[in-house]
Amino acid sequence: MGLAARMKAALTRVAAAAAILLALAGCDPRKSSNSAAVNVTGEAAALALVPGQWELSVLTPPPPGAPLQPPRTSTTYVSVEQAAEPLRLFAPDAGDSCRDNRIRVADGRISGYAICPGQGSFREVRLELNGSYSQRQFNVTTDMNLGGLRIREERRGRFLRP
Repeated sequence: MGLAARMKAALTRVAAAAAILLALAGCDPRKSSNSAAVNVTGEAAALALVPGQWELSVLTPPPPGAPLQPPRTSTTYVSVEQAAEPLRLFAPDAGDSCRDNRIRVADGRISGYAICPGQGSFREVRLELNGSYSQRQFNVTTDMNLGGLRIREERRGRFLRP
């Protein structure tokens, strides 16, 4: 598979990850959606984010020579459960199937890495996260290494109302 095809496939996976984030727009605050534990420590175990309506945006810088696209933005309801485990908003790809999950969410900082199963020609994906959060906003940069192909994604969220 050539570089262009690998980049297209990688961007398709990034778009799929963004779709997971944007799919949260239909969540019902009365229903539980947590089916898996995430390695979250520190203050994130108590409500790290304010539950309620949030604006979420995802920006994936294009490959060299491609035009810059605007961020994908949506609004979503963040439940009490999601507010207590914000890693699912910060990095939806870093779930239970990842091994060596060393992402730390504590004291207003998000940092670390996880090694997750890949798809297609990419056997594994290494996610590196770095960012900050408060109860009313977050900014996280995710660097994904897909077998030598690196993709950067920026996620931002801000609280709108209860």
